[in-house]
Amino acid sequence: MRAVDLLFAGCGVLAACGGDDSKQGAFSHEGSTVSGVPFELKDGIVFTKVRVNGGAERNFVVDTGAQYVFLSVALADELGFKSALFPAPIETLSIGELTVHNAGALRYDLSSFSDAIGMPIDGFLGASLFEHFTMVFDYHEQRLWFLDEMDEHNSGLAARPGISPDMVEAPLDVNLGFALVDAQIEAGTTARLIFDTGAAATVLNRTAYDKLMNQGRPTIDGIMTVGQTGTFDTVLTRFCGFSVGEAHLDEIIADVVPDSLIGQLSVLDADLVGLLGYTFVREFFTVIDYRAHALRLYRFTDRSHIPANELTGVGIVLRQSQGMVVIDRVLPGTDAEQQGLETGDVILSIGGVDVAALYGLPALGEPQEDARPRRPTARGRRCCRPWPWTPRGADRHRRR
Repeated sequence: MRAVDLLFAGCGVLAACGGDDSKQGAFSHEGSTVSGVPFELKDGIVFTKVRVNGGAERNFVVDTGAQYVFLSVALADELGFKSALFPAPIETLSIGELTVHNAGALRYDLSSFSDAIGMPIDGFLGASLFEHFTMVFDYHEQRLWFLDEMDEHNSGLAARPGISPDMVEAPLDVNLGFALVDAQIEAGTTARLIFDTGAAATVLNRTAYDKLMNQGRPTIDGIMTVGQTGTFDTVLTRFCGFSVGEAHLDEIIADVVPDSLIGQLSVLDADLVGLLGYTFVREFFTVIDYRAHALRLYRFTDRSHIPANELTGVGIVLRQSQGMVVIDRVLPGTDAEQQGLETGDVILSIGGVDVAALYGLPALGEPQEDARPRRPTARGRRCCRPWPWTPRGADRHRRR
């Protein structure tokens, strides 16, 4: 099974509005993040250290696609925090030198996310915090800022080598704390998306994807993905042209997800069809000004923080034939070619695991029934660059 490609973080959690306002203290903060707060990236997800109510540092996801601050059940129990339906104020959240008081929070079961990402997740920072600041993300240096405003003291954050001085500004609609932006995909198709640092890829729902003009783009089916409602299959693809305002990418990796996953957020905007995630925002020094309803983007000219050969494994494309997993194509100049792999070689194991078990096939030598293609498959070679995608460490048996 492929590692989780996309983690839908707080996205999709629309808490009940209302509650007892008399119990809600006023939001306030002290200190600053003038020097920036370091963050880590795990599968495209932004993590930073947070102290809750003066306690030890915890792992929090920085998720602009989350409506509120979320606390894991374990952390909430430790704090005696009970609210799971109506948001309640957290006494303090400390991020670097910044301390905020009375940000709205909910307890939430984050165990599936922790299991998927392979590390404990204690909570999410969401819009109930971000909407009080101008948020700045630097994916190259892996730092973020919570600013009261962009002024003479911090307006030069993007003025350094490796970042274009040319700024592109695009309008944001802010609804219930979610930042909504319009993107142009390929031949002028407009898509309304949530700006979501908790999504490990840019995301489009199936209906919107099917309306795109070019259906010959490369795809990989059957990507196992973990979301709020459980595990599901997505399709990994590449769009040939993607723009937010005047900020244009010639191509971008994206996930196609079931309509139901995005549909639960249609209360925000009837035209909402996806998420603007990591595969876009990593290309830009990004400023999200919630109060001015503006997204400001400075392109990274130094792209050394972005993997050079994404989605390329050892360089083979696989197919099933007569109940066996067979190399359909070996790409030139790859590890596979250098190791002498050839079209027609039968793969026996991947990473030491028997292929028959991975693909649900009978063992070699057993009677074979009609073998239908199973994931992963790669199809379509007419859009952008074709990609190979295979697990590393593939052993093979050559048919003579």
